[in-house]
Amino acid sequence: MFYETRSQKYGGIGVEPKDIDFTIGTESANAIDVVVNIRDWNQIDISDFIGIHVWASDTAGSSPTTALDSIGVDGTNSLLLADIASVTNTIVPFCLAKDGATFTLTEADGADTFYLNVMTADGRIYTSSAITFAA
Repeated sequence: MFYETRSQKYGGIGVEPKDIDFTIGTESANAIDVVVNIRDWNQIDISDFIGIHVWASDTAGSSPTTALDSIGVDGTNSLLLADIASVTNTIVPFCLAKDGATFTLTEADGADTFYLNVMTADGRIYTSSAITFAA
């Protein structure tokens, strides 16, 4: 009989995520940084990489948007497993570290609002508050 290990169930590291929070920066040169932190069940920042999916949407928790120009990552606290900017209407695999990965959303087409969504390996979805670009 096969028993799924905690590591297999929660993204390959053996750490079960409990909570995700988002810190949204201010717009600069048509870009807004969003920092994502993941905590375990003891509310301690997760220090190992865990597997998550990430996408931007037009409304909170909804399907991926095609209106956003791009999403970039910091490359230090995160490992990109697929090119988010080139994939539309798809949930994209991604990894994240404890001290927060920075996602940079870029929108050059004027005023618009998006949401950053994160889904953990167990299927829970967390959504940022509104990320609003000025005209």
